[in-house]
Amino acid sequence: MGTSPAEPDPGPTRRTRVTRLRAPPDYAWDMKRRKRQYVWIMGICLALFIGALPAYYLVGVWLALIMCAVAAVLPPIAVFMGNIGDPGDPEDHDVRYGPNKDEPDEPR
Repeated sequence: MGTSPAEPDPGPTRRTRVTRLRAPPDYAWDMKRRKRQYVWIMGICLALFIGALPAYYLVGVWLALIMCAVAAVLPPIAVFMGNIGDPGDPEDHDVRYGPNKDEPDEPR
């Protein structure tokens, strides 16, 4: 068990740097993720619109109006979330606006 008394323990002789290996991004997976996110948000929107009718009869007009207002705001949010560029995608680096904008606007 362990080292013998005649052999000194070398201890940590050098520091090793632990780095995390990054696999190349899978753009098809990112597209699936964005589509799935879009479908979830639009499903919530549809459920709110459909649920507004029973809410109108069971609870009152105010809950139905609130549900319809929230449902009316969700489609633009879903489109925005589905179209956000991926910073790791090399094809998204030449966009003029958004998170991948690298340089300030140049005058034309």
